[in-house]
Amino acid sequence: MRKHHQTRFHDAGRAFVVVALLASAACLEPPGVGRAADPGKAPGPAPWGSATTNQELEKKLRLLNDVLDGTVTPEHLAARMQKDWPELDDAQRKRSLTGVTQLLDDLNKSGRAGQRIEAGPDREMAVGQLYFSERRFIEAATIFSKILDAQPTYPNARNLLARCFFFLGNRDRTIEELEYVLTSPVHQQDKEEVLDALFLMGAAVAETPGMSRENLQKAKGAWDTYLKLAPADAPMVEHVKKGMPDLEAGLRGEGPLAQPLVPIASDADGDDGRDSKGALGGARPAGPGAPMTNDANAAPAEKRVAGLAADASPLQRAVAAGWDALDAKDLGTAEEQLNEAKKLDPRSAEALTGLGRVYVQTGRIDEALRSFGEAIKANDSYMPAWHYNGMAHMLSGSPAQAVSSWEKIKAKDPAYFARFNLDKRIEVARRMSQ
Repeated sequence: MRKHHQTRFHDAGRAFVVVALLASAACLEPPGVGRAADPGKAPGPAPWGSATTNQELEKKLRLLNDVLDGTVTPEHLAARMQKDWPELDDAQRKRSLTGVTQLLDDLNKSGRAGQRIEAGPDREMAVGQLYFSERRFIEAATIFSKILDAQPTYPNARNLLARCFFFLGNRDRTIEELEYVLTSPVHQQDKEEVLDALFLMGAAVAETPGMSRENLQKAKGAWDTYLKLAPADAPMVEHVKKGMPDLEAGLRGEGPLAQPLVPIASDADGDDGRDSKGALGGARPAGPGAPMTNDANAAPAEKRVAGLAADASPLQRAVAAGWDALDAKDLGTAEEQLNEAKKLDPRSAEALTGLGRVYVQTGRIDEALRSFGEAIKANDSYMPAWHYNGMAHMLSGSPAQAVSSWEKIKAKDPAYFARFNLDKRIEVARRMSQ
């Protein structure tokens, strides 16, 4: 999804434009968003492979807040940057601090440099944009959501929030946010914001195999409208024209966009646990590893409990009930059932992996990693444990360890590796770890 974005910094009807580049990425893993970290205190590497360390980000935030407080003016900026980043040359400082320097330039042009920007949506928007530019999508999404809770049509905040959800892997929420923009009478007054939302709607689907036919139709309609409204020389027109045939092929049931991205009832981009031998082995009536489409018209997933034999053990029943509850997004029941299964067999890879999924969806990433690790120790041939372990490492900000986990699958079960397109996941993770 390549697109520059603009965030408007409003005050008394005047706009201060801050421009930043939206990082390119695709095929990101879709587990639920965990709790936002305090970037100034969180140990370890930055979330989602951000190139900026927590300490470096804290320095940038201090500078940004000083600009917003009016204590750093254009005259003071160069000396402040040299003081805080003596190890960089002038060109490197300019690249590293583009967002902050552009904000100061815009404030200066408007005559507001050196004046304090009071607490509120305008100030929060500038901070959220900095987090976004540093690939801190969880923190950025939290800030944009807060702004929109107070002002649902705050300019460009919803498009930025949609981008955050895209990079966090929540495609459905991405589309939901963009649809709000495209149906809002207030947003319709801003052609640039509408064009941005139309482009993003198409791009979010065009870069996601296995989306429903309904979403493919929305994407095609969005890009058709974009081509009608956008100037012929708009930078993304050629991108849209090149991507349109893939959407059209997907609607015909052909090409990469017609291929399922996820297996049946997965909360993420991982297995549902039924392929490997164990408590869930053989429970799927459709056959091992049968994928599903994301089509809203598809038949509902068959319950694991219903597929168990009459003489199934209490362990098998507890695990199956737990994974069924995960499918239904009933996380309380899922945790209860999977903990019961763990009591029956502390080394059940299926129970431990299911619990890890619960922890991911409830923001307990450290507990998830421990649970997946226990599952792998109990049965290192259980591929879903390796798969979800890699995804949890992505959320913890350790893409290199995610690569290591997924490469284990490539070595142990090449067919599983190919079926879930883990080569693409590895490619993304490697880019994020650079």
